[in-house]
Amino acid sequence: MARLHLAVPVIALGLIALGCSAPTEPNGPAKTPVLVVTVDPGEVTVSPTRVATFTAQITRTDAPGAVALEVTDAPAGVTVSVGEMVTNGILTTAPITVSGDASASSGLYVLTLSATTPGAIPATGQFRVRVAPLVRVSFVGCATDAKALWFASQDGSGTVTQVNGINDVYTFAPEQDHAGFYYTTVNGSGEPTVHGVLQSRTELLAAPISMCEGNAATPASLTGTVTGLNSLEHVNVSLGGDPVRRTSDGQFQVKSGPEQVHDVVASKQGFLPSTPNRLLLRRDVPVATGDLGLLNMHTGGPETLVPQSSVVTLNETPDFLTREMKFHTGAGCHAAKLYDYTSNASHSTSKTFWGFPAAALRPTDWHVLTASGFFPRRSVTVAFQQVQPLAVSFGAVPNEPVVTRLEDEWDRLRAVVDVPADYRSRARLWYSSYLPNPRQVEIDASHAWLAANGYTLTTPDFRLAAGWNAAWEPTPGGFGLDWTLSITGEAPGGLCQAGLRSRSADWYGSIPY
Repeated sequence: MARLHLAVPVIALGLIALGCSAPTEPNGPAKTPVLVVTVDPGEVTVSPTRVATFTAQITRTDAPGAVALEVTDAPAGVTVSVGEMVTNGILTTAPITVSGDASASSGLYVLTLSATTPGAIPATGQFRVRVAPLVRVSFVGCATDAKALWFASQDGSGTVTQVNGINDVYTFAPEQDHAGFYYTTVNGSGEPTVHGVLQSRTELLAAPISMCEGNAATPASLTGTVTGLNSLEHVNVSLGGDPVRRTSDGQFQVKSGPEQVHDVVASKQGFLPSTPNRLLLRRDVPVATGDLGLLNMHTGGPETLVPQSSVVTLNETPDFLTREMKFHTGAGCHAAKLYDYTSNASHSTSKTFWGFPAAALRPTDWHVLTASGFFPRRSVTVAFQQVQPLAVSFGAVPNEPVVTRLEDEWDRLRAVVDVPADYRSRARLWYSSYLPNPRQVEIDASHAWLAANGYTLTTPDFRLAAGWNAAWEPTPGGFGLDWTLSITGEAPGGLCQAGLRSRSADWYGSIPY
């Protein structure tokens, strides 16, 4: 419990000598000193970046002695200080400053201000301090070129404010219904990218945000040898991390995810058509061995499986159709690419797809199929466990967006698009200039942040924020700015949960200088 004391002399009213315990009537008993304490305003909000001030008022009646103030009930991480008192007649005022650091737990706290003077009954007043919950954004475990070189927050549509991190963790306390953060990364070639994440306050506070989740442990690199490929075949191999592709027999290296045990997923397929003819699933491989040994993809090999096929029925026939199948395994929902296949789809809405047979599956295994059409490019993704007939629908065809360059400032873009109900989850604007030096900007916003069915995404003018470096900005030159705008709609669920239905629409363009 925090206790703060401040005692100052109080000037007595009238011709009463200092040091008397209480004034007396000429023909009566001494009067009892009375103090009345009020605090205004009744409630304030504090955070590591926001300090609040109350005004304490002590009304004195027949109280000539010194008044002492004490604040109690402040929670850990909240600091309260009482400033210098000012007396005017029977009214004494004092400022109370309240601040909270990153260790303070969010919530509403009631603090008590007590005033005492000799001979008087202590008087108290209460005030409320709300500790704003913090958005915590962590870059712990990120590679050097994925760490934030500069980080800033934005509350609502307010100014962009630089935030200094501690050990690659950045915190800020939004108060508006929507907020966001921006950060800059620079890759090994010195090319910067400015990232923006814009969400509702509720979304940002739902959980700590890890920008490189699962990367705290350095991925292991394992060596293996594949056999069983002819001149027109290739194999995709994944071990809970990025897949590796081999187009001939021989040795390969594949990186693992951060866990110590993984499933090896391999898919062999031809080039024309690109459909799998053999799958391999080796369970519970400890990555510490560093060696996967032999992956025998020959027909009839001891570990190979015949893919199980079924039919996906689409609601329309785009000019071209790309089907990509991934297989997710384990508690970490690690994705392994099985195959992708492009075909002319104009003649049929029914297409064959392939996956692992039911007998090989565990409850933590999931197939994820994405079908993508063109002109315009639209995609639909579905998650399921067993390979069985599917019926999926592309979203409605949206109108073309309007993307413009704000020519009176540095090369910021504004994108405006009407969004059908199928795509109201999030939007992403990406653009890049390549000459004289590559510069990229990507802004991701949730539907809750956009708060409308017509989306507008604009890059803020970061030049007004502390710490900004103009060298990170896209600059005029070359042929112009290449841009991509994506809108996505997602049903409840996730890539490793039943019920996922994700639809997206993408546009590409270029704005010349």
